[in-house]
Amino acid sequence: MRAVAGVAGDAEGAHCPHFAHIRKVNLRDKLTDHWPSSRFRILRRGIPFGPPYVEGEAPGVDRGLLFVSYQRALQPQFMTLVSSWMNSHDAPEGFGHDLLVGQSGGARFAAVPGGGEARRILEAPGATTWIVPTGGGFFFSPAVSFFRDL
Repeated sequence: MRAVAGVAGDAEGAHCPHFAHIRKVNLRDKLTDHWPSSRFRILRRGIPFGPPYVEGEAPGVDRGLLFVSYQRALQPQFMTLVSSWMNSHDAPEGFGHDLLVGQSGGARFAAVPGGGEARRILEAPGATTWIVPTGGGFFFSPAVSFFRDL
């Protein structure tokens, strides 16, 4: 397996914690429980909308994040990221749930490895919803070669 050029390794999670969303869905140069992580690379972009959050404001403000991604195949790429990694405390590397978009019910936690044992830094007992998805869709576009051959 090749490392990404110019990127220092962070096996301990000191710079990017193992539970961080970007680490759970973009492992770069690791083997996974399915295939090499390079098989799960997708182009992605999050676009925020609405006013910034103000502490103490009344609920119901229309704000969020529009997410769009392009990948070669819905299954296994996107579906593995969503159903197997983001919603699991022990995959692909362990140390907790995806704190940004994970949707697993029940107790949730994030931990930092160190000293032979993981130290939990955040726990949310019970069925806690951290984000509320309001819609979604899968749209397919032809490959670049299709347009080139027109």
